Amino acid sequence: MFREFDAARRQCVQSGQIRVPPWGANTIRTEFSLLTGWSPAALGIHQFQPYRFLARRPLPSIAWRLKAQGYRTICIHPYPSSFYARNTIYPLLGFDDFLDVAEFTPEDRSGPYTGDRAVADKTLQILQGATQPTFIFIITMENHGPLHLESASAAEKKTLLLQEPPVSADDLAIYLRHVRNAGAMLQQFMTELPKLSLPSVLGFYGDHVPIMEKLYEARHFEDGRTDYWLWSSRHPAPGSPQHPEIAVAELGVRALDLMK
Repeated sequence: MFREFDAARRQCVQSGQIRVPPWGANTIRTEFSLLTGWSPAALGIHQFQPYRFLARRPLPSIAWRLKAQGYRTICIHPYPSSFYARNTIYPLLGFDDFLDVAEFTPEDRSGPYTGDRAVADKTLQILQGATQPTFIFIITMENHGPLHLESASAAEKKTLLLQEPPVSADDLAIYLRHVRNAGAMLQQFMTELPKLSLPSVLGFYGDHVPIMEKLYEARHFEDGRTDYWLWSSRHPAPGSPQHPEIAVAELGVRALDLMK
């Protein structure tokens, strides 16, 4: 199930657990901290909805910094760009282009949303045709949920679950189905990015844990951390792997360091 993630960990410059602001939803809190380097504490009351007031004017961000260095900056999010007013806010965060769900077809779906493989294909297509350094920030949708929008057969649950939990077995199986596809996307990037003419850096992370409150309660689970991977075509994995725990506000800065 997690072999692609384990393989990626062995090839990465750095990987480990990452502290993210939200639990179960509200990915904008995570993405804003990553793009700006602002911690929830620094945002104060705005940490809960940074796009309502704070991001209504140009703000320093990774995208602006790279844009100043000659990069083309693109966001790919296979959902309507008007949601959370990203179509208004992302240009203010330094993005040249925003590719939303209109760039994909119904055949690209995996479940209710555009699949991770289609997003990876679109990303690589852009990078392969790029004539300048390009920064692409991806907000995936495949494993967005609600998980109950899909179903899992008994046979699939047997494949995905080593042991069926007392509650939320369908939700967990559906989540793992899409996690498996995310792992395939990660491996696709790490296979194809070294073939590009320009050096590449890849940051890959989970924006929040899924919504499975009944399962968490049954298992007494209270850990809201997710995982991250940092890979570079120019920096081979160290002999002694590094797995520090970091906050998501640090991740973008560490990715920028790998571009030097």
